[in-house]
Amino acid sequence: MLLLLAVAATVPVSPENISSSGDGDLALFRRIVAEMQGGASYYAAAHHQLVTSGYGTQSVFNWRLPGLALILSVLPSLD
Repeated sequence: MLLLLAVAATVPVSPENISSSGDGDLALFRRIVAEMQGGASYYAAAHHQLVTSGYGTQSVFNWRLPGLALILSVLPSLD
């Protein structure tokens, strides 16, 4: 485990790997919440957004628990 952390810490983060176009995970999560505000269930909205955004749906690591999205979907939008 420590070896994995040491290797990960030595990998440089280059600016081209950081998404500034709004197409990253945060933008995906916002689109999921927006679909939920429109009446979709979490898993239906997440599946739709994962597929349309080019993310895989078979890995369990692409699926999040619905708690935060449920809370955010009932709150007023800050945009």
